[in-house]
Amino acid sequence: MLISDIADRPGFIVQKAHTCPIPIGQGVIKEAKMIAQTHKIQRVVTFLNRNEIDFLDKFGKDALFSTGSKLSRAKLIAWMVDILDQLKVSGKGIRSEKDFEQKVIELLKKQNPPATEGSPLP
Repeated sequence: MLISDIADRPGFIVQKAHTCPIPIGQGVIKEAKMIAQTHKIQRVVTFLNRNEIDFLDKFGKDALFSTGSKLSRAKLIAWMVDILDQLKVSGKGIRSEKDFEQKVIELLKKQNPPATEGSPLP
């Protein structure tokens, strides 16, 4: 049976291709529990200074005013972790914030080398 066949049935919603359809009547709580179990979501408490909080809040508000969707602090932090994971950042050789910053910038430069004169634009 195809996902499109399931999605066409009345009273069903489809989460993602790898999950089963959930009857709408069972509610959002069951859906949230299923997603949490699938992704092993855990709560992390962090301490940020005022500038870091302001940055996350401004970022979320900018998204709200430009797209209509507010981004929570937690979602932004989770996305940053996902990006660092995709960049294959490891803790090897990192002893300070400066070491971390240099490593991330170096990896970003490898991903996006600066354009040279005469090279065609992408």
